[in-house]
Amino acid sequence: MKSLSLFSLLLISGIAVTHAQDSARIYLNMNFEAVDNNKDAVIIRDALIKNDRYYIADQYVDGRKIMKGEYSSVDPWIEDGPFIYYDHKGRKYAEGNFRNGSMDGRWIYYNSTGTDTVVYKKEWIDIVKKGALLKYDGEIKIPDEDLYNYLLDKIHFPPRYLLDCISRSEMFHLSVSKNREINIAPFFRRLENDFSYELYRILMETPDSLIYEGYNRKNIHYTATVNYTCPGEFIQLTSNPCNSPAFVFVEEQAMFQGGTLENFRTWVQKNLIYPEQSVINGEYGRITFQFTVTSSGKVDCLKILRSSGYPLLDKEAIRVVRDSPLWLPAKQGGKEVNQQFVMPVIFQLR
Repeated sequence: MKSLSLFSLLLISGIAVTHAQDSARIYLNMNFEAVDNNKDAVIIRDALIKNDRYYIADQYVDGRKIMKGEYSSVDPWIEDGPFIYYDHKGRKYAEGNFRNGSMDGRWIYYNSTGTDTVVYKKEWIDIVKKGALLKYDGEIKIPDEDLYNYLLDKIHFPPRYLLDCISRSEMFHLSVSKNREINIAPFFRRLENDFSYELYRILMETPDSLIYEGYNRKNIHYTATVNYTCPGEFIQLTSNPCNSPAFVFVEEQAMFQGGTLENFRTWVQKNLIYPEQSVINGEYGRITFQFTVTSSGKVDCLKILRSSGYPLLDKEAIRVVRDSPLWLPAKQGGKEVNQQFVMPVIFQLR
């Protein structure tokens, strides 16, 4: 959930939060910002405030559901109650309960072969947040094939990260005492709590025969990599159908901050934030974009012609290009028109 106050959204929509119960339908862009023109909307949010509780349901304008759930607070966001999350096609992905911002109790995950029911315990959160390793004896172990395959088979992508759908691989330390006390810590100390929480859940269910096999129940320490695979990408590169024609060659070029396309490329490169995980993984590359500067000066109709091959880099490039300030639109025959451009974005490790 993006950190945008529901109070702000309701006020923007012209509804003051002054009664025991208020409801609103709010139109948002992909950045979860309220838009004045419903034609520019990508997401529709239905919000209800009742007895100091917040009930929110998000869906795309084409009807695909995103999520619905109950919050005890929206500043900050605190999930507290039943939730349902949907995948990128609007199919039910997971449902269960939150308690004071943490997944708690029974959750059901849905997939093409059926369902998987799992249990989370809120007291695990403190262990996960601590992230301190237990003392161990001897050398660091690498999980054998059976343990590794077990982890891969059981893991679920955290529902709260579905919308920012980025599959990832994370290295972690795992300590297991002979009394079966388990603790995990990210190798680079960057793993978000939901991912650590999910891993901890699986480890608590792992049979002793997989963790202790061959080690005679000594204190042991593993170092391993776990993969979190998002079931589908939510990213929409454009908020409009992009059926309107766009010129490539025009009498008067669209201008960015008093200059040409090269000015825009320079602005994009300066505003890129190299993803930390990409630096750690040694990821670099070139992304080739096609986009349109509309007759109103907005950058829209983004399309990746050639990917870098790394989702984190592609997504960061999309973010910056989409956040472009207004251009001075192109002109043809004295009228403002859409103009189409192709431009590379480069990530290079120094």
